[in-house]
Amino acid sequence: MRRLNENGQLTIDFLFSFILVMTVSVLLSALAYGLTLVEIVQYISFSGARVYFAAELTPNEQTQAAKAKVDQLLESTPFISRARRAGWIEIASNGHGAGKLSNYRDQIGASSDRDSFIGYQIVFNLPIMGLELPFFGAALQPPQGSPGFQTRVSSFLLREPTFQECQAVMRGAYSALIQKDPSIYGRGAGTPVLILDNGC
Repeated sequence: MRRLNENGQLTIDFLFSFILVMTVSVLLSALAYGLTLVEIVQYISFSGARVYFAAELTPNEQTQAAKAKVDQLLESTPFISRARRAGWIEIASNGHGAGKLSNYRDQIGASSDRDSFIGYQIVFNLPIMGLELPFFGAALQPPQGSPGFQTRVSSFLLREPTFQECQAVMRGAYSALIQKDPSIYGRGAGTPVLILDNGC
């Protein structure tokens, strides 16, 4: 009888430890998966900021190019698209696609004379972190007052002047030069010609 009880105790110990190990493994896997999702979304945010950084014809075209790049990466990256379909990550939409352009100077309340870093910001939620585990229930709790495990990633860069902005500055420089020294028209042969050779 005593031997039988010991055998039963060993089985109970094994089951308890097996469930404990599996629970911890699932929790660590969820953490690893969640952190990987955050890193990929951070890179997508950086890609949007980098596309916005490049010069286009107008500022509106810079904005549209950044948003198109972010939406394209969110759809074409298998790891993210599968996680979204499984409900493990929820990426907020602002009506024009995922994320938005954000001005860092406005976020920190700095004065307008400071350099402005503009970049792409994506707000998302990680439901995968709210796992219900055996014997533990919800192992991770979202911060108080937060609707789930919601956070944001941002990538701030400057941006290149657009073609129109560059042309306007160069024409303004030429006009300022003529106003400063009108006698420039009388020097040399013919009328001076504006040549914009600055890489606009």
